[in-house]
Amino acid sequence: MRMKKVLAGFCCALMLVALTACAAQPGGGMQLSRAELTEEEESILSLLGGSRASIFDFTMDESIKTVRIERYELGQDGKWQSFGGGSFALSGKEGRLALSLDPTGNEIRLAVQDEHGTSAIKHSYPTSGFAGMSAATSMAPAKTAIVPDQEIPLVVQILTAKDKTVSYSVDYFFHPEEYAQHGYEHVYAVTATFSANPLS
Repeated sequence: MRMKKVLAGFCCALMLVALTACAAQPGGGMQLSRAELTEEEESILSLLGGSRASIFDFTMDESIKTVRIERYELGQDGKWQSFGGGSFALSGKEGRLALSLDPTGNEIRLAVQDEHGTSAIKHSYPTSGFAGMSAATSMAPAKTAIVPDQEIPLVVQILTAKDKTVSYSVDYFFHPEEYAQHGYEHVYAVTATFSANPLS
């Protein structure tokens, strides 16, 4: 009987340590993950021509007020150059991000959905003339921690007329020289930054 009490006490202490460690992690359990769509959602997306869309679900706490979606092009100097994006107000504890990079239609679409509705914007690529080029698109990992004011690379897209396209993890966003060394004609990236700062 005494052994059971000791064992139970040890288990309780272990759980307390584990919970404390989880609470101490950056982002407090907030995360971004690739959306798992139902068959009906997949079917609707296909009908709307959104087969190229990247969709992510996110969970957050009440401290998060906005998300900034930024678009980048890799410059000749091997550094990212922003060509705009958009900031969206957020409320609630969960939502969804959707983005579509369609070089053939020269469109980049961004949409953010939370418990109050959906906001969307559409832009053109900063350049055009992608005919005959192949595209390789990499997405964020299945799950990524959300840390306030820390940029999360969502998608990296390589467009090139070269015979062979190498697709890198989006983690190389923070090391753009990895893309630049291959001399691809066009490399684009889209990132998300969650913040406690409200829209001004």
